[in-house]
Amino acid sequence: MTVAVREATTEELAGWDRRTVDGAAGHVYQSRAWAEHRARTGWRARYLVADDAHPALVLSRPWTLVGGAGAYIPRGPVSSGELGDDGEPAAARLLAIARWLGDHGVDVVSSDAEIPAATGYGPALRAAGFRPIPEIQPSRHRLSLPLVPGTDDETVFGGLSKSTRQRIEGAEVANVRVARYDLGGTLDDDGRFEAPPGPADTALDGFYGLLESTGQRRHFRFGPRAAFVPWWTAAHARGFLVYDEAGRAG
Repeated sequence: MTVAVREATTEELAGWDRRTVDGAAGHVYQSRAWAEHRARTGWRARYLVADDAHPALVLSRPWTLVGGAGAYIPRGPVSSGELGDDGEPAAARLLAIARWLGDHGVDVVSSDAEIPAATGYGPALRAAGFRPIPEIQPSRHRLSLPLVPGTDDETVFGGLSKSTRQRIEGAEVANVRVARYDLGGTLDDDGRFEAPPGPADTALDGFYGLLESTGQRRHFRFGPRAAFVPWWTAAHARGFLVYDEAGRAG
């Protein structure tokens, strides 16, 4: 399978986030906002397109002393989200991108696209010569509850665990209110959230303080403030991040 790789055009860059973030298989770490954030710490962003339809943000950094460079494709390349296109075709695109990077001064290429194992993506990568390495960007575990259109609140509540239901009921009794920091308030059509009491960057800085104190109490380390708060602020400004802040009313 032959895959052509090239740099993105100006027109493609203008719609980059729509193609790499907004889709079902998209990820914010493939956005221009993430590229700009990482560029402040010495990474070089390359915006590539495979087969004219599959964009991939690549971050590269030169090796010290020995020359050359290493490259990382954070949570990418983004797949189509279709089961039949996520196995060998996705691996072929990654291999083609790696070869393109090899022709442009890169010695090592790392990728951590989130593609289901059932697609055969893993065996296809191993067959192409890739091998596992320790995580570069830690994974975040996520729980979800599918909501079928027309499902009422009672049915949704019944699908939660007993402990989760008890926490929700406890919050209602305590009159806990939630302020939602999202871009332009677009996610509060039902008026269920409080207005933010201050700017988002102040709230996000305070959230970092909570994480830091929790780490000290639970004996784990959290990264430096400068590595997190600026990114959260930038992601919020682009509409990629929503921050909910809970507290007792009045």
